[in-house]
Amino acid sequence: MLPGVCRHFKDVVVRGDSDFDRQDVLVAAQSAGAHFAVCGRLHANRLALAQSIPEQAWTPFVPRAERAQADTRQRQSRTPDCRQAAVQEKRWKNLRTTGQWLAEIPYHPAGLSKPCRMIVRRVRIEESRGQEVLFEHYRYRIVLTDLPRTHTPRQIIDLTYQRCDQENLIAQLGEGIAAWRMPVAEFTGNAVWLQIARLAWNMGKWIAQLALPEEVVRWQWKRFRQKFVYIAAKVIKAGRRIVVRLADSHPCMAEILAAHARMQV
Repeated sequence: MLPGVCRHFKDVVVRGDSDFDRQDVLVAAQSAGAHFAVCGRLHANRLALAQSIPEQAWTPFVPRAERAQADTRQRQSRTPDCRQAAVQEKRWKNLRTTGQWLAEIPYHPAGLSKPCRMIVRRVRIEESRGQEVLFEHYRYRIVLTDLPRTHTPRQIIDLTYQRCDQENLIAQLGEGIAAWRMPVAEFTGNAVWLQIARLAWNMGKWIAQLALPEEVVRWQWKRFRQKFVYIAAKVIKAGRRIVVRLADSHPCMAEILAAHARMQV
């Protein structure tokens, strides 16, 4: 399949989780003329290389989701974090990310004809119990890639973890809109159910991409449904017109009205 894809597309990148950190996968990608960017397994030798990186080589890193939230001009207030309040009240052990950094070192996996780049992400974890901070430690995540130097480490991390959006899509088709439920005992009926579920999902994503804030595309289906589908409204017939009046108390009313205006263009 990969050679056929490479014949029709100029730049092909093989992405995957640590299960794809295998010699045959990386060799097959290079043999087909494609690049690879896969999450690597943290073997002892790789961990030693990551821990030996000097402090001045690390650069601060902000995940893609947090950058998207920071770029939003105005965000609605969220409901209280009941889980975090319970953790502090009952003095459970809590792990919290307090910082992330990126660095790059050369690495030559076995079986490859030339070295590749190993992008190392260092995550500082704060462990606490209740309000008391116990200690901090570091965890390391690595990405192996042969993408050229024109791609910065941050761009490679973003590109590698964009595959999670597709994984979340598959999960939400099952958990969010119950596309895999198969409600009837016949093939045609279940095929129609899958088509309806897919159309509902695509309509939500199209509306989000065309008219709603950027981060809405990555929301789970349940959150999208509560914010932009379940809306209290009055339908009034007056003077040969049908008027829909929306409730001003809805927390996303400003986004809904702005999206409606954009969709009318």
